[in-house]
Amino acid sequence: MEENKEEIKPNPSLAKLVSMFYIRSATTLKHEYDHLGGAYERVFFKDERFPQMDHRYKRTHLGSVRVKYDDNDTPIFVVQSRLIANQRYKNGSTDFYTKESKSIDKALKTMLDFVRPYSIDEVRNESVHDFTSTMDKWVSAAKKEYNNVKIESRKEIVEEMLHLKSLGVQFKTSVFRKLADEVEGIYGEYKRRIEARFRAYHVVFTPNVICVTAGELLKNSYDDFTFKSGDAALKAYQAIETLPENILSSIGLLKMVNTGESVDEVGIRVNENEFYILEKLDNPSY
Repeated sequence: MEENKEEIKPNPSLAKLVSMFYIRSATTLKHEYDHLGGAYERVFFKDERFPQMDHRYKRTHLGSVRVKYDDNDTPIFVVQSRLIANQRYKNGSTDFYTKESKSIDKALKTMLDFVRPYSIDEVRNESVHDFTSTMDKWVSAAKKEYNNVKIESRKEIVEEMLHLKSLGVQFKTSVFRKLADEVEGIYGEYKRRIEARFRAYHVVFTPNVICVTAGELLKNSYDDFTFKSGDAALKAYQAIETLPENILSSIGLLKMVNTGESVDEVGIRVNENEFYILEKLDNPSY
């Protein structure tokens, strides 16, 4: 018969600190214990609304707290967070993101100050590249098709140009007529896309409010998109039915596609709680 293994219980001091943290902060963060040397002596916190952020902060995590001991077996609480900048250590090192204390009250204050859910800005900084890349691909698809139009014979092109110069009316060769017919629609769509201007909205559903950040999609000389939000661009809505109609209808369409997928000229669904919405700039309603 297999021997029952005794369940390893969390370190009492650490469990007390975590309990105090949840009471004082009323946070929505989840946590899990990490087994270190015979006792659960570290706790990681997670913001389950945005699982893609775990990759960005793989080294520092959203936040954690662990217990170590000095030579007198006195517990020392080590709080780690991406928001901590401890100038006693080299910038970018693991210790740079930590603060230590032998006092449970001081450790609690550090946790309350620095172990926080991801901000809207942090979430957007992580996901905005996917959004702008989707727009880049939208333009590039038409650009690639346009660039793939083949010119088969330089001689016939020259003859056609001379013919146009003399007559100015009608193409001479069938090759040139076919080329002109083919490129007209393709180039027209490519030109429409590179000249299109959009207002964009970053929409994040949180437990209490819906955060909407308005911005504009700007293109550089290479036709690459960037998202730029203006001053006071963030608005909070208490319920989904209070969202502007254009944003609400676009979210309805995007909820019909999978996470990470987009709908042309509508937007992209980053995950269950995060969306980017497009709106033609000549018809803003924000």
